[in-house]
Amino acid sequence: MKLVLQFIVLLIIVLSTATIYFKIFASRHKVSCNTVMLAAMVLSTMSGLIMGTILALTQPFSLNSILSMIIAISIGLILGAMFNLMTTIEGMAGGIMGGLMGAMLGEMLDSTYIYILSLVLILLMGVMTILMIKQIKQEGQSVMPQEPTIQKNSSLNRLSLIITCVGLLLFSGILLGTSSPTNSNMNQDHHSHHQ
Repeated sequence: MKLVLQFIVLLIIVLSTATIYFKIFASRHKVSCNTVMLAAMVLSTMSGLIMGTILALTQPFSLNSILSMIIAISIGLILGAMFNLMTTIEGMAGGIMGGLMGAMLGEMLDSTYIYILSLVLILLMGVMTILMIKQIKQEGQSVMPQEPTIQKNSSLNRLSLIITCVGLLLFSGILLGTSSPTNSNMNQDHHSHHQ
């Protein structure tokens, strides 16, 4: 049940990121650098917070930190790479911060409060996503194009795809590699309960 919930939360994060990505991509010649930087920072930070909190249900702290940072940094890279290096750095830094803070929150809370906090964070992310969509639409409808800082190379889509695949592979590999208990882990757990 916990893994299903974690998958649903990851799906919500991916859908939110894809929505913002395609909205920015559609009006990429009119949207400002600040808007893309804000989107990269907000989505990577919120994704790290949410995943770090919810992964605490099944993962130890260090692994939770790594997994949530992988997801959050990937989101920051995907959105930031669309524009320029400054937005990429902002997205990555937001991902590091959100991933670490989410893992710390998840480690400190009881499981009941993890569910409540995750729900609140998902709702906040939804509100922020709606506000970002409105901002992107507003800039997309402006008559004067913004500063031409968007990257105009054909490798943009390939870079985003590579980042997504590498992030998902790292996340899946680490999660699957640590979700099944080994004999030594089971023996340690068994001994710790009887001491």
